[in-house]
Amino acid sequence: MIVSEKKLVVACVIVAAAGIFTLLFLSSVLQPLQLPVSKASELACSKTGNSEKVRILGFIDSVSIRSNHALITVSGSETIEAISFDTAQVKELGLKRFQRVEITGQLRNYNGKPSLVITKLRQVNGSYGCSCGG
Repeated sequence: MIVSEKKLVVACVIVAAAGIFTLLFLSSVLQPLQLPVSKASELACSKTGNSEKVRILGFIDSVSIRSNHALITVSGSETIEAISFDTAQVKELGLKRFQRVEITGQLRNYNGKPSLVITKLRQVNGSYGCSCGG
């Protein structure tokens, strides 16, 4: 059976389009596991949770910007330290104490302490209700 070049090109375009639509659908469905800070801390210290991609929602306790990274301490019922290597984004967001943030990243157990390497960081409306400025 001989397939013409035109039919082959049409088949390739159809398969490529189907693949792109499948990837778009999967990217909207497959989201990182959303956990409270306490569960993320617990999971980071377990052997199975290290390197797990998760999303947490919490309040900023502190922000420390260094030359090549930023350390953000986030609390919920417990605290976890998150590290960002995109200091420009952290500066641009102007993060302050008591602000609510959503962080997506890779869990790590760093020297026996839970940490999160940030891949996505965004502010979320809401705060502790404190207007003290922090």
